[in-house]
Amino acid sequence: MKGFMKRDFYLMVPNLKFFGFVLAAFAILVVFTDFQVTFLALYATIFCMSAFVGLFNYDEVNHWQAYAAATPNGRREQVDGRYALALLMCGAITLFMLAASLLSGEKASIELCLIYGGGALLYIDVLMPVSYRFGGNKSRTVILVIVVACSAAIGAGGAIAGMSSYGSGGFSLRWLVLPVLGVGLLGMWVSRMISIKVMEHKEL
Repeated sequence: MKGFMKRDFYLMVPNLKFFGFVLAAFAILVVFTDFQVTFLALYATIFCMSAFVGLFNYDEVNHWQAYAAATPNGRREQVDGRYALALLMCGAITLFMLAASLLSGEKASIELCLIYGGGALLYIDVLMPVSYRFGGNKSRTVILVIVVACSAAIGAGGAIAGMSSYGSGGFSLRWLVLPVLGVGLLGMWVSRMISIKVMEHKEL
């Protein structure tokens, strides 16, 4: 599993460097200016989502799934490695957003950052089995629908958080944090099992 995980990580390194620089610049703006944490959280979540879409395109170009099928227990190991990397990525992005939120002093955005992290998990839950089933190119339409839905939900959450932070309506997102994170983590386990079954029965 570690070998497959390292391969995916190394493929993501060029994008990690670019987006890491952009996120660091946004974080500086959040801490030292009036730049809102919600925009940083939105960008970080979208980056976390898009980073894994490209991996399935690499699989098709390099015939990586065929290689995995030729190694002992390779299909399951490949799936496990990618899910482990996704979990680490979602965790790192969430911690980054929380750190920026705490440094900026926007206490109202802490719950929203956790919800964004849960939203990234939910996106991964859907992305993985769909992409394993149809491949990176064929699943683009489904992924686009997911991205639009996630963006709409994130935008609504940002608006609610803004109203809450200014005392409009007194609505709190705190009660959504645990359910979203819980469903995202549980969904990752279910999603992993589906992806493994898809790969086990897939003809390459």
